[in-house]
Amino acid sequence: MTMQSCLWHSTSLFFCALLRTACLGKEVFRHEDSSVTSSLCIGFAEHNRTAVIVRYADGFETAFHHIWLRDNAADVFDNSSGQRIRNVSQLSLNLQPLEIGLHGEHATACRDLLEVKWRDNSSSFFAASMLRKNAYDLSSQHARNNAVRPRTFRLAGQTGYPSVNFSEVMESEEGLHAWLQNLDRHGWCLINHIPNESAAVVKLAHRIGPVSHASLYGEYWHVISDPDPKNIAYSNQKIPPHMDLPYYESPPGIQFLHARTFEAEGGDSVLIDAHALAEELRTRDSVAFERLSRIPATFTKQRATSNDKQHAMAASMEYRRPHIDVSDMGEVKAVFWSPPFMGPLRCRPDDVIPYYEAVQAFEKLIEDDPAGLKIEFRLKEGSAVTFNQRRMLHGRHEFKGGRRHLEGTYVNIDDFKSAIQLLNSRTSRNTSPWRCGNGAF
Repeated sequence: MTMQSCLWHSTSLFFCALLRTACLGKEVFRHEDSSVTSSLCIGFAEHNRTAVIVRYADGFETAFHHIWLRDNAADVFDNSSGQRIRNVSQLSLNLQPLEIGLHGEHATACRDLLEVKWRDNSSSFFAASMLRKNAYDLSSQHARNNAVRPRTFRLAGQTGYPSVNFSEVMESEEGLHAWLQNLDRHGWCLINHIPNESAAVVKLAHRIGPVSHASLYGEYWHVISDPDPKNIAYSNQKIPPHMDLPYYESPPGIQFLHARTFEAEGGDSVLIDAHALAEELRTRDSVAFERLSRIPATFTKQRATSNDKQHAMAASMEYRRPHIDVSDMGEVKAVFWSPPFMGPLRCRPDDVIPYYEAVQAFEKLIEDDPAGLKIEFRLKEGSAVTFNQRRMLHGRHEFKGGRRHLEGTYVNIDDFKSAIQLLNSRTSRNTSPWRCGNGAF
């Protein structure tokens, strides 16, 4: 086996989120090289009965369980597809290395490859960079979480709005990347100078991926006030901040709203960071936070007949889950907040009053906005607001008089994440996108 064929690619890795243990045993076998200087070089490695302990040249030390290493070795994955071809059930929980070694390319002092020789005389090789990227000790997990935790957008006047031009997005990879970076970093972005033509939002959406969630309102939909609306969006009423389609198992990711005509008085758009709100609630009222992360709410869409005028299809959908989803590390990873689509609560009897108390606390936090998280602006004709609706709640103020015609569509959050990760990988700074609110962690 050549060194090149042994290098393991991190894109194939299925990361195991295990907590770090001390991994210290009485019988220890070591390999050390004191000449190493690079922070991505391994200067020291040893193994005991449960794990291989690796120390990098900059002093960082971590441990990898034997089964974790064997489970992530190159021969577990198909060379062509990168897919797993060996199941975990085929591995022994008590497997032991025969010996370990450190290697470097071109006889340099940097030992950037760990070799583990198993007792069946097979060998596995691991790049130092891959091991460091996927270290699962608690400090590494906290650092990784902090690196992808969204930072809250703070308004600095209208000139501070994240924005790009339609032509730049449509005609260049740089413009597309700038747009997606704004969505990643700020949760939203304005797109200006859009042609006043039907389905322009679909063209924009296709720069990311296919349109999603089209079964209810079609590939794209019109937001025009109607005296008998089948959705509150088609009225002229104030709409409180909310998520669209929370009754789906996976609600839409990126939402597009293009102002074709905006002559009405009022109707300003409202955005607010749901994840920042959840953290604010945890700080101000930890009891309410705990309740909203535990007690399941009911989200529902019940429409017995279709409405051709508003292109609204018949639907019977329901999904129950807590409003706030947290990881095993206590991090907020998803928020589901949509008062217009909240159905009858079905929870344990002793949780009914606590649930409503917590909901009132969160609603008051949104309305009062003591942390100044709310973003309010008037969408101009020829512009579109695009936003990650898994992170940003959206709403609007009441309006009256004059025509107001918006066109909208959705893109799946997974297609967005794939697009920005690919674009990031082509730049000199291959950074990971921030957590996007889809429950992934």
